[in-house]
Amino acid sequence: MEKAAKGAWHRSNGVYPPNLRAGGTRPNREWPSLAAGPARQSKADRRLIQELERELLRKEKALAETAVLLVLSKKAPGDLPPR
Repeated sequence: MEKAAKGAWHRSNGVYPPNLRAGGTRPNREWPSLAAGPARQSKADRRLIQELERELLRKEKALAETAVLLVLSKKAPGDLPPR
């Protein structure tokens, strides 16, 4: 392969000389392989993710409720029944 063609190939595939000197161009060494699919998660990781998603949903609902209460508190007193 000519030097110019080799340089063009390297640029188009994102492979640069520092990467070659650092230990190869295998993507699985530096990045997760896209062909292999997502890495397997442990049961504890899945449980943690579910717990965090539930907490996020709870906080989003609380934020929405707070926004509604803020809007309602700013409405004219005649629009709402007295407390």
